[in-house]
Amino acid sequence: MGSQRMSVAGALREWIDAGRPCVLATVVASSDSAPRGLGAQLAIGEDLLWIGGLSGGCAETEVLARARELFALGTGDEARRSAVLFEMTKNELGASGPVCGATLQILAERMDLELLEHPERQAGALHGGQSTRAVRDYALGQAVSAAHGDTAAGTPAALTRRTLQLEDASAQRSDVTFTQTNTAATFHGLLPAGIRLVIGGAGDVAIELIALGRRLGWRTVLVDPRGTWVRQTTGEQKPDQVVSAWPEQGLSELGIDSRTACITAAHDEKLDLPFLVAAVRSPAFYVGSIGSRRVQAARSEQLERLVGAELADRHTGPAGLDLGGSGAAEIALSIVAEVLASWNRRTGRSLVLTGEPIRAQ
Repeated sequence: MGSQRMSVAGALREWIDAGRPCVLATVVASSDSAPRGLGAQLAIGEDLLWIGGLSGGCAETEVLARARELFALGTGDEARRSAVLFEMTKNELGASGPVCGATLQILAERMDLELLEHPERQAGALHGGQSTRAVRDYALGQAVSAAHGDTAAGTPAALTRRTLQLEDASAQRSDVTFTQTNTAATFHGLLPAGIRLVIGGAGDVAIELIALGRRLGWRTVLVDPRGTWVRQTTGEQKPDQVVSAWPEQGLSELGIDSRTACITAAHDEKLDLPFLVAAVRSPAFYVGSIGSRRVQAARSEQLERLVGAELADRHTGPAGLDLGGSGAAEIALSIVAEVLASWNRRTGRSLVLTGEPIRAQ
């Protein structure tokens, strides 16, 4: 979800800076199986090019039709604050077929500079560690015609944005709600900060961990006092932050929290063991290290002597799901997959072997 929101924010900024109308569509209610979930977003340009996603592709055609109607309202002040709320149901066929087994309620709204701040701050929240909340109030607006034909969306509710409030917030999970009365509507959208991936020790696996973490929209941090190793690693793939300090000091400076995953990959016990000691004592939701099973057995014994059995059990070594891969990129993939499974409280087993919803709630 992080990389999607950053690309959405970037597209909206580019279009608005160029003086081109654009629309932001957001899933504000969802039932049953929806692949992207509440808060999923789609940015649409006046030429109907779009970036992002609301479903597996089945809702986008209907949203483009609604966006066309919003563009037709013109460029006046009220038009720039216009929005439409509509529903796509799993039990009916829309222009593009059934809606992924879910009923989706979608808010599509014209963008302006004031509203643009919300997706931009969402992108910054995911990548920078600060949760953000938006509260938007709407009045019932002039009706938007459904000239594009009979679809599953039914009659949309036309809205005009009256107020917008943005604020910092602290939360563990996303929270999106939309309430409507006979005369007004309110949108509450909370997006928590994204995962922070703290890597102890530069090297080939660290390069791949940084690349994958950034691709997922996670904030990546490299902790290593060895200047030569750091320069080699950051020359390949730059993390968001480099802490040139020994692990105890580095992790203390970072202020490890419950949104942080800590992985050591130094292949040097002078770095690996102090890193793990500091990490298991922190609120990090995941602590892992790479290395052979022989190395991990000795490391577990050392950890238990230093921090006790309870804290030592927080360490996962060797880190990663059993994908059978080899090479730095495949090792990093297995580790990142395990981190994501841990964050979403999943086992990492094949989906066909579980009864869990495909997407974590």
